[in-house]
Amino acid sequence: MIQYTSSKQLSLDGFSLPFGGTLNPKNRWVKWSAVIPWDDLAACYYKTMNPNKGRPGKDARLVIGAMIIKHKLTLSDEETVLQIQENP
Repeated sequence: MIQYTSSKQLSLDGFSLPFGGTLNPKNRWVKWSAVIPWDDLAACYYKTMNPNKGRPGKDARLVIGAMIIKHKLTLSDEETVLQIQENP
């Protein structure tokens, strides 16, 4: 089952953090998010999934973002999960 939010619908401008801060536009991950072709990658990710059957899949941005973090920082799967939990 597919549930996807297009990158065209998301805006980091209005995003606020729980402690009242905002995302720094100079942050490397914020810069990457602006240039990654999310919709094209999501189409590849969802190509083999059945849109009507099975458990809902994880959002493509979450999966692709986790893979980018893992490989960019050369982390193990476990370290990637911890990195995302500690730095949402």
